[in-house]
Amino acid sequence: MIMVDYCCAPGCCNKRGEKKGRAFYRLPKEEPRRSQWIAVINRAMNKKEKWDPSHGGVYRLCSEHFISVVKKQGDECQKLSGERRRLWLAKLNQDLRGKNLDNIRICSAHFLSGKKSDLYQKDNPDWVPSVGMTGQQRGASQSTKELGRKSNNPFSPDYIPSIFKVVPPRVRKRKEAQLKNLTRRQDGKRQRRKRKSLAAEGLFERSPPRQPVASSASCSMFADDPKMAERSSLDVPERTDTNGLKNTPCHKELCQAYMKSMGSKCHALRIENTLLKDRIDNTSFDERGLENDDEKVNMLTGIPTYTLLITTFDMIGGFLKGKSDLSPFQQYLMTLMKVRLNCSFEFLAFFFCVGIKTAFDNFKHCINVLYCKVVPSFVFWPDRDWIETSLPRAFRNDHFCKTVCIIDYFEILMEMPKDPLASAQCRSSKKSHCTQKYLVGMSPQGSISFISNGWGGKISDKHVTKQSGFLSKLLPDDLVLAGSGCDAADSANSCQAGLKIAAFTRGKKQLDPLDLGKIRGLASVEKHVEKVTRALREKYKMLQSTVPISLIDIECMNDVTYLDKIVKVCCALTNISEFDVPSQ
Repeated sequence: MIMVDYCCAPGCCNKRGEKKGRAFYRLPKEEPRRSQWIAVINRAMNKKEKWDPSHGGVYRLCSEHFISVVKKQGDECQKLSGERRRLWLAKLNQDLRGKNLDNIRICSAHFLSGKKSDLYQKDNPDWVPSVGMTGQQRGASQSTKELGRKSNNPFSPDYIPSIFKVVPPRVRKRKEAQLKNLTRRQDGKRQRRKRKSLAAEGLFERSPPRQPVASSASCSMFADDPKMAERSSLDVPERTDTNGLKNTPCHKELCQAYMKSMGSKCHALRIENTLLKDRIDNTSFDERGLENDDEKVNMLTGIPTYTLLITTFDMIGGFLKGKSDLSPFQQYLMTLMKVRLNCSFEFLAFFFCVGIKTAFDNFKHCINVLYCKVVPSFVFWPDRDWIETSLPRAFRNDHFCKTVCIIDYFEILMEMPKDPLASAQCRSSKKSHCTQKYLVGMSPQGSISFISNGWGGKISDKHVTKQSGFLSKLLPDDLVLAGSGCDAADSANSCQAGLKIAAFTRGKKQLDPLDLGKIRGLASVEKHVEKVTRALREKYKMLQSTVPISLIDIECMNDVTYLDKIVKVCCALTNISEFDVPSQ
């Protein structure tokens, strides 16, 4: 059991009566101050246990665990004194253990002005000595604790004891920083309130009395001529406003001419301002800049008219994120410009005044929205009844009347992957380059009705046809037309559908008469297919370039690469345009 005459702080052996002036304090009873005292004393043997001072006797804490400050002069003086004392001792930077601080003096040579400033002049550079303060600090000073006293002011550093031998340096530094921040915030608040009050008083005292002001600004032109000013004041009657001030309106010919010229200049400036606004609206890349300019819309986006552009935007505008610096329409326009003109992301970032990463992220996000909302609406497999009803004249014969689709394969160049296996699978023998192969199917009416995901350039056409899901669209007795070189006839026959392939004379001097009869008219249909695929590739320059490997990454959500999404979005936008179907 700890005796009453000893200090209860761990490591402190001070005893009542050993030194004059040393005080012992009971633990406070009010909360939360009592809990704070118990926490900083920290008498628990380990982290799991909790010290309860209510059992085992009466505990007291000696005054050496409090910071010494000036007392009995108010809370403000007490706080400033404590802070100033700590700063002075820190500037001394000496080992003061065992010394009486009341006998320590600092000469005036260590102050800039030759003497210390007043306690309340904290902003003064001589509030703390700063000239020639050098030395070595060998240990913490214990004499600073000899005159410590607890304080009942919650803002005082001595409201809770803070000087303990067991306190780690990092904890002590953190507490000192917290106290310093509190002091700085309180000082800042007082200074701001003081400045506001002084500014209000000075504004009220220095505000001049209101003087009569002439109603016409043009009268200032007579300021340099006293005679004209006097004559104008004699000829023009005075009027009194609601405040009792006399206004002298001017009706002289010179004033009227001056006001007329100023009115004409103001009118000219308004016209110029209106013209500049119209020019900005016409050159800006938003809804107003593209309105009533179908040629500009077609050049930038590939969509033939502004009406179709806005109609497509209405389908996706609500799903484009608004946190970007670009508006939803600008994000939509930037994406279409990328696939249409294949502009670099650096150019698009400079053009739309955003960062390169922002431009790339907005492009990917807009492509995702277009893929989810626009592609299902414009790329779909038509019904057989609709195909037979609107079948073009070129297909209305015994050979092609059951045609439901014309297929073709095209490849897009891509960067070489670093993985040797992936590079070998993407190597195309036709292009002698790494490519992505796509199966595209067109209806007899000229619209794209099917587009597969991308496959490596080395994969055969037969494998792409089987694995792309194209065969699941066919019904018995359907007829599919294909260009020369297609080897997917067996795949179509497995679905009880027919596949007609254009014959070619490879290894032959001429075509067989039987083959010639079967494929009569197929050449013109094949040209129609090539026209659609060529329009797709020529309209969207991004499909003609070498696609970076970053767009070949597979997205985790739907297992589709960004290049597949871009190709399908381009097919959907191509269907919006009008094509000439074959007539013969």
